[in-house]
Amino acid sequence: MNFENLNTNSPNPLYQQISSIIKEKIVSRKIPVNQKLPPEQELSSIFHVNVLTVRAALAGLVEEGLIVRKQNRGTFVISAEPKKASDLKPKDILCFVICTGALIRTIESPYFHNYISGAENTAGESGMRLLCKTLKEGDDELFIKENDIAGLIVAGNITPSHFKAIKRTRLPFVLIGDVLQGSLVNSADVVTNEDSLDTYMAARYLISLGHRKIAYLANFLDKFPWNVSSLKGYQQALEESGILYDAKLAVESGSREPEAVCSIVNRLLN
Repeated sequence: MNFENLNTNSPNPLYQQISSIIKEKIVSRKIPVNQKLPPEQELSSIFHVNVLTVRAALAGLVEEGLIVRKQNRGTFVISAEPKKASDLKPKDILCFVICTGALIRTIESPYFHNYISGAENTAGESGMRLLCKTLKEGDDELFIKENDIAGLIVAGNITPSHFKAIKRTRLPFVLIGDVLQGSLVNSADVVTNEDSLDTYMAARYLISLGHRKIAYLANFLDKFPWNVSSLKGYQQALEESGILYDAKLAVESGSREPEAVCSIVNRLLN
């Protein structure tokens, strides 16, 4: 990732110059949405400034809604369109969207009661109000009249049509679970199931112990979104450690009986 040099003779502070350089690349799509930015230390070396200067530059991009900073994960581009000044005013409503359908019902469900109670308590602690909406099976539009909604929490039987309806609101949102479809959704702001992180951390731990030949055994490799995500975490750990991915070591057990799975494990070990 290449960046222009800073102008030390410019009247503009260095952190503003860094912010402008990165912003231009994001707006022009040279750094695409969902791309991870280099760590603070790396950026400080690239621009020849201290980390605090880089941190101030990134803080400005966060305020403009271009990037998000995730603890222990890094900094990611979430939008190529800076927020207007009018969009920066505080918003005090958090909307909980419940998607219902053939698989999930809200009636007498303790899960949604717990979800809503937790969201309501957290919102209250932050001085916000909680609004609940329902997307039923077949709905492809989420009608929201309120202008002070800060974001959405989406849970339940989330279908592709529900996901499109959520995206059309152009509001930041968190998915509690996965979209029920055959391919991975890459355009969500946050998906709370960190499947890729689990397999990534497990593989990195084994690598740190000195292992170079690490097998990956799963029910399915790519049948569901969480399968794809888990496999990617495993592959990422190998790539970062300079280990070539061997498809023969990634084994799909499917719905086989325990004895069959044991035989697969024995084959991998021998």
